[in-house]
Amino acid sequence: MEAMNLDTPGADTQDPKHPEPDWNWADRGTSHVKFHKDDPLPFQEVRELGHGVNGPVVEVEIKGFRVALKKIYCRQGVTQKQLQEIKILKRLKHPHVIDVVGSYTRGKYLGILLYPVATCDLSTFLEDIDYLQRVVVLDFSSKAPSTFNHEVYQERMVRCATVSGVDFSRHSLDGVIAAARARLWKSYKCVASAIQHLHEQSVRHKDLKPHNVLLSPKGLWLTDFGLSTDFSGISTSNTSGGERGTIKYCAPEIAAYESSGRSADIYSLGCLFFEMAAISSYTLDEMRNFRPSMDGSFHNNTEGVSSAFVKFRGSPLGHLPMGLARTMMVKNPGGRPNIATVLQNLDLVQVFSGIEPDSFPKIACDAHAHPISFPPPASLSMEISVTIGNTCQFQKAETTTVDGENCRRTPTVVFVDSSSEALIDRVIFFQHCSSRTPIITVRKHPFARSGSLWGLYTQAVLVVLKPGFAWDSSLASSLFFDGEKVALSVIPLTWDLQLRKIYDSKRVSFRVHRWQSR
Repeated sequence: MEAMNLDTPGADTQDPKHPEPDWNWADRGTSHVKFHKDDPLPFQEVRELGHGVNGPVVEVEIKGFRVALKKIYCRQGVTQKQLQEIKILKRLKHPHVIDVVGSYTRGKYLGILLYPVATCDLSTFLEDIDYLQRVVVLDFSSKAPSTFNHEVYQERMVRCATVSGVDFSRHSLDGVIAAARARLWKSYKCVASAIQHLHEQSVRHKDLKPHNVLLSPKGLWLTDFGLSTDFSGISTSNTSGGERGTIKYCAPEIAAYESSGRSADIYSLGCLFFEMAAISSYTLDEMRNFRPSMDGSFHNNTEGVSSAFVKFRGSPLGHLPMGLARTMMVKNPGGRPNIATVLQNLDLVQVFSGIEPDSFPKIACDAHAHPISFPPPASLSMEISVTIGNTCQFQKAETTTVDGENCRRTPTVVFVDSSSEALIDRVIFFQHCSSRTPIITVRKHPFARSGSLWGLYTQAVLVVLKPGFAWDSSLASSLFFDGEKVALSVIPLTWDLQLRKIYDSKRVSFRVHRWQSR
């Protein structure tokens, strides 16, 4: 299936109900129907949604439901392999995976019915955000009325507001952009959870890109599994080289026709996250300029992409999603996190919603709910202090070149101390995305990380308590970590790095509860 270009405002007019499982859409007793080439089709085409290499995508109405129909012309006729893939797609039931609710063959045509019909894809949404942000920066609407296209502005404004779930008539341009950025953050985990479901079902996407992420005010859906391969029953999740998706987003091993596994999807997902995070600091044209070589792909432009990480400047904590993307975009497949770790890292960043709520708004999605059992009433409460800061060794500073510019690198140690160190299970440091290791976990005292720093940024940390203890703060969250049977209490802290003093720090105090043992 090719990606659907659903970029018409107001397209999301779905009935809130979903077609039933094994939908008898053609009254033939099954969700897959074989029509003769002269048989009439039992639906009405509403409008064209897009057109891919293999055929058009149209919106059709069947029994009161609006669904997307992907029509594929098969020169050699519809093969058993294609029909088998349809069966694989139909079993992928997840809130963020497009639902294949029916299919048919008619002569040499294969039809695939997809639910729901969305407002637009992520590529269009990013283009809308980019356009509106440039309107703000250049103030086209007031300074260049002769060249400003109000129809284009209105179309993009309405669509961007619609997908973001706000009424554009009641929001300023800045308000719509803020809502769109918030919608982007809420989309990270939706896409990642969809990939997790595919991998759990022994399916790889193989062509993950913004065009294949569909959006509406009601949800997000991953689509276009035309290159997916089922590898159930195979001892390894690796496949031999030979199949490639869109070259821009594909992993290096895919581009080289080498053996590849699930980690290839992780690389592509990292590229997706990169664009979603970078849009807050760069225009789409600037992003393209970071990939000037050869085919414009991420894997063939590692130096330029690295420069984008180095130069990134957003909100104080805007570098966190960029850092997550960087962990996923490493060349070595074995060095990439698996999808479970990606989701865990997103949970960690979400904890900072209390500090920077505009960048990391709370996510309310049933697909991401993690049930946490609350412990019995506290039997002990105490106050502890936490100190966060950094030291600098000016005598060892040296001048070096970073991204073509001369910089002074200063050996620096960022640390977290506590008046009750025995209660601390671990401290997680989030470095700027210019670092090749954006996330560092320290599991024992001293809770510190060192490096040679050449620029200032906001250091973000998470202080995790040992089992049986909980922070008494509105900023605190409870998270399950790998291998842990109980949720651990986590609190976020930030520190604006300084490179002009030998030592600087700040101290904060919190109450900590100890829970009764069962």
